[in-house]
Amino acid sequence: MEAQSMFIETDASFAKAEDGTIRAGVAAVLVEDKPLLAVGKDIACNDNIEAELNAVLFGLEEIPVDGTKVVLYNDNQDVIGFIRRDNFCPERYRPLVNKIKLREKTKNLDVEYVWRDRSNQATADAIATLAARKGQRIYCRT
Repeated sequence: MEAQSMFIETDASFAKAEDGTIRAGVAAVLVEDKPLLAVGKDIACNDNIEAELNAVLFGLEEIPVDGTKVVLYNDNQDVIGFIRRDNFCPERYRPLVNKIKLREKTKNLDVEYVWRDRSNQATADAIATLAARKGQRIYCRT
């Protein structure tokens, strides 16, 4: 039996929250034949790379079925390079990259990581920004 296929668009965003603080939000949009689910949450992090890595991890955690074949899109070239091990990964990001790889293994996922221009990440970007501004989890099922 062939593994189920899915596309995931992940993104992170920083925004001014309702309380005036700058917060980060991460989002994942899961797509099979059409968008199935868009989710986001606010997170504590130190910089954009850390936020984007958290977005990828969040996206992998949201996959409902183990053994799924996934194409995961992110608009940060460094993040994709760190995960694919195409680029040297600084020590401070290795724990998150290792968590991503562990999630792949634990859920028996076949993941292809693909960089995609930010202009093609509009849905995930909007959900991440909303999660950061609201300081809460966002859940949209289609």
